Amino acid sequence: MKLSYAYDGENWTQAQVRHEGGRWTAVVNHAGASGKPVSLKVELTDAKGATVTQTVERAYRIR
Repeated sequence: MKLSYAYDGENWTQAQVRHEGGRWTAVVNHAGASGKPVSLKVELTDAKGATVTQTVERAYRIR
């Protein structure tokens, strides 16, 4: 599982992800991004190699 974020929808930064107890979490550093919208991209690959990518543009805005 990969999670990336971008403020402009083009320059993606990969977040640190962790899988524990059947749940995935990600750490996203928004330092210096006040007022900017955040787009998210998730990439998943299963045990057989099938993949899916989902992008949510302007998922939320940093206060």
